[in-house]
Amino acid sequence: WDSVMPETTTAAMGRTDGRYAAWNDHKAFMDASFAAAIRAGTEALHAADPAALAAIEGGQIPGWGGWNYAELAGAVDLMEIYDVGQNVEIARSQNPGLIPIGTVFGHDEAARRQIWHAALGGSRGLILWDDDDSMLRDDGTPGPAGAALAPALGALRGGLGALLIASPPPPSPVAALYSPASFRLRWLLDHRAAGDAWTRRSSELEGEDNAIRAAMRSVAAAFGALGLAPRWITPEQLAAGLPADIRVLALPGALALSDAEITAIAAFAGRGGQVVSEGETGAFDGDANCRAGPALRPGLATALDPANLRRSLATAGIVPEITAEDAARITLRRSGAATLAGIEFPADISGPRTITLAAPAFVRDLARDPAVWTRTDRLTFEAGTERPALLALLPAPPVPPSILAPSVARAGDRVTAELRLPGAGVLHVELRDPSGRLAGAYSGNARVDGGRVTWAVPFALDDAAGEWVLRVLDVLGGGSARAVIRVIAGGRK
Repeated sequence: WDSVMPETTTAAMGRTDGRYAAWNDHKAFMDASFAAAIRAGTEALHAADPAALAAIEGGQIPGWGGWNYAELAGAVDLMEIYDVGQNVEIARSQNPGLIPIGTVFGHDEAARRQIWHAALGGSRGLILWDDDDSMLRDDGTPGPAGAALAPALGALRGGLGALLIASPPPPSPVAALYSPASFRLRWLLDHRAAGDAWTRRSSELEGEDNAIRAAMRSVAAAFGALGLAPRWITPEQLAAGLPADIRVLALPGALALSDAEITAIAAFAGRGGQVVSEGETGAFDGDANCRAGPALRPGLATALDPANLRRSLATAGIVPEITAEDAARITLRRSGAATLAGIEFPADISGPRTITLAAPAFVRDLARDPAVWTRTDRLTFEAGTERPALLALLPAPPVPPSILAPSVARAGDRVTAELRLPGAGVLHVELRDPSGRLAGAYSGNARVDGGRVTWAVPFALDDAAGEWVLRVLDVLGGGSARAVIRVIAGGRK
């Protein structure tokens, strides 16, 4: 093995025979080696503390140079990741248990939109980049950036974020191929005319657009506008055969396809699956060598345009649950019997837009109107604001929560209240002292699964005597309940 030398990038660029297997194999090996090194760190951490979370930060755009999310997704527990190039969707498709967080720079409208976009997309938290102390002043009070972001962060901390985290997305009937080999080939073909000038490129330039990134973005946007989040699958997963519940397969920029992948695609189409493609498809085999002829038989795949996509979905029996005029992305989640629908509109869209449901339901907008439920299959949303529509859909009006709590306690007691909510959901819990001030240490969000959850209040010995008010709000349903606990001074019983 010491005598085996991989082909350099410059040498591969000079090839005229279209055979890039040696170069591609080594790049794949480097991706796997990078992920293996990170995984070794994760295993070392878990050996010392099995409950600890191993993480990486600064997750980059998918591309050559190690950022292969098919390899990386299972190497850590948590990623701080820049949400570009479908990397968050790819990573979570490969590892549904992965915890993603993001970073917000600035506090303008784009930053505020990003906060909601991240939350709807599955982010579990945010780093607020504060390089000029505009988020927090030296005395801990919010600066101008903190004040600008406070409404969005307050709404998410007030229970909406916990509700989104507790509500998984429904299984998707559509899949899209994520092909690192195709990306490597596209990069090589795009830059080979410049020869070894590629060595003088900065790392920032590797984030520039190309045909495959554009194709992946197009696929994600086309499905996302219809409330469909594709499962991003690897070439190995495709070659092994698609699950029976996948009914539409997208091939965005699938420049390299192995014989096994081609066989699996044909088998999928043979059982009635619909195939749509964007960009070049199968011009190279799985080893990155140029094919002599077309990879797919004529007519097997249709071009990804709005008309073809809708036709393919209809043929596959897929009816979007929600459609929205000019929507950029519709994100669906399930919370018990309820459906949550986050509907984002482009920043340059304003004015009323129609949202249509596949079937009538009881609906309310969690982000705009916290009290009113309306049974309808059509509603109007005023686009042009940074906050998306966040709809809750139920087959019947919700039942409000209730509280079972002791009416009297002594300062220093640990009091346990039982919070009840039919089914599943999230309750936002607030405890206020006798002066009406929020006791932040005793407040928060409680996830309910199975109809009830306990909430502990460890009253301090010096907590004020008097009537403390415990209030819970059903974040999804909008109903609330309250209980009064009279605290008696005098220490423990």
